[in-house]
Amino acid sequence: MTKTAVETYGQGAPKPQLLHTIGLGERMCYKDRKKNFDMKILALDKFLAKAHTDYPDAKVLIAGWDFYSTWKPDEVQALLPRLDPKRDIIWDYEGDVTPLGHKNNFTKWGLVGKFPYTFSIFLAYENALDTRANYPIIEARQKVAQDDPFCKGYILWPESSHTDTLGLRFFTANAWSAKPVPHGTVLDEFCSSRYGANAGLMKSAWRVVLPASWLRGWGSNYGRFMAGFGFDAAPAPANIKKWSVPVKEAESVFGLLARVPWQDEFIRRDAIDIARMVLDRSIALRTMELCRDIAAWRKEGRDGGPLVVRANRIVALCDAMADLLALDTDYSLWESYQRLDAVEKIQNPEFSKTLFENASCPYCRSHQYELARHWYVPCVKAMTKRLEMAVASGDRTAKFAGDSEQMRLALKAKPLESLKPVFPRTEKNFRRVFDSIQLLLSL
Repeated sequence: MTKTAVETYGQGAPKPQLLHTIGLGERMCYKDRKKNFDMKILALDKFLAKAHTDYPDAKVLIAGWDFYSTWKPDEVQALLPRLDPKRDIIWDYEGDVTPLGHKNNFTKWGLVGKFPYTFSIFLAYENALDTRANYPIIEARQKVAQDDPFCKGYILWPESSHTDTLGLRFFTANAWSAKPVPHGTVLDEFCSSRYGANAGLMKSAWRVVLPASWLRGWGSNYGRFMAGFGFDAAPAPANIKKWSVPVKEAESVFGLLARVPWQDEFIRRDAIDIARMVLDRSIALRTMELCRDIAAWRKEGRDGGPLVVRANRIVALCDAMADLLALDTDYSLWESYQRLDAVEKIQNPEFSKTLFENASCPYCRSHQYELARHWYVPCVKAMTKRLEMAVASGDRTAKFAGDSEQMRLALKAKPLESLKPVFPRTEKNFRRVFDSIQLLLSL
C-alpha cells in the first residue's frame, strides 16, 4: 500500500521525503494490556524496518494519537530507544488534549530535549465544530516546546473548513513567530483586521465568551446530549460548578450581537459562530443541572413540577438553536449538497441519504440545521413529555431517553430537501433570533 501510494501520489516528485504511520490507532486488540502493547511494538518495528529499507532517505512520522488513548507515558518512553532519532519523528498532533492530556501528553513521554517530535493544536472532532481552542492549555504546553530544538514543527489538525476561526488565526500567528504570541494579542489583531470600525464591539463579544468556549474539549455538543442519554445522564457535580460562572457570563453576549451590522458578511458569520457556541454551552449546562435535580427528585421525593418547566425551557432553547443555524447556509446539509452538485453533477441517487447518514453518525453529529430542527428538538420534546407523565403519575423510576435512533432512521428515509431551512435570512429575523435567545436565557 505504501509503494502504491508513493508511486501514485508522488509522480514526478523527488524521492519520498516523508512517510507516516498511524500505527494501530486507538485499537485495543487484547484485554491483556501487555499483549496489546507487545503487538503494537511488533507492528511498528516491522513497519519501520520496511520503511527504512525501501525509503532510506525518508523521515517517518509516527502518529502520537494512539499514545493518548491506549498507552501510558512509561510505555511511550519504552518505545523511544527502538526508534532512530535521525529518521523517526513523533508526530504529536494533540498537544491541547484534555482531560486525558493532564496526565498523559508529550511532556510526559521523555521527548523534550531528547527526541524529535512536533507540537500541535487539534481543533476538535467532527462533532465539535465550534469555537473551543483551549488557550490556557495550549499556551502552557507551548512554552515547553517553543525553544526546544527537538521540536520539529507546529502542526494544526482541523477536521472541517468551518471550525474555530480565532483558533486558526492563533495557530497561524504562532507557527510563524519565533516567540509565543498570546491569544489576547492574536484577538486584538484578529478583530482589528477583520472587523474594521466594529473591532471594539466584536472584541468585547469574543472576550466575554472565550472562557465558556474552552469548557468543552475535543468532542461533544448539545445534540449528542439530546440524541443520547439526555435527561437520563449522570453529570459530574464538578462539571456543573466549573461551567456555571463562565456560561452565565457569556450569555450576556446575545444582546450585544443582536446589534451588530448585519450587512457585514464577516461580522454576521462570526456573530452566528459565537452565538451557537454560547447557546450550545447554555443548553448543556441547563441539561446537566436538570439531570442533577431529576436524580434528587428520584431519591428525595421533591416536587417534580419545576423540573417540567425547566425541561420545556430547554426545548425552547433547542428550537432557538435551530433558528440560529437557519441563518447561514454553512449549517445546512441540503445547501451543502446543492453546492457540491453545482461544482459537478452528483451521479449517485442515494448520495443525499449518505450525506445525512454521515452527518448524523455518532462521530459527526453536530450543529447541522437538519439535525437540530428535525432530530434534536423532537428528541428533547419526547423526553420532556415522558418527564411530565412521570411527574404526574409519581413514577420516579421512569426513563426519558430511548427512541432517538428510530427518529433518525425515519428522517433518513425522507428526501433531504424536505428538511432544508425555510427561514428567511433577513436582518429582521437575525435580530429577532438573537433577542429571543437573550430573553429565553434570562428566564
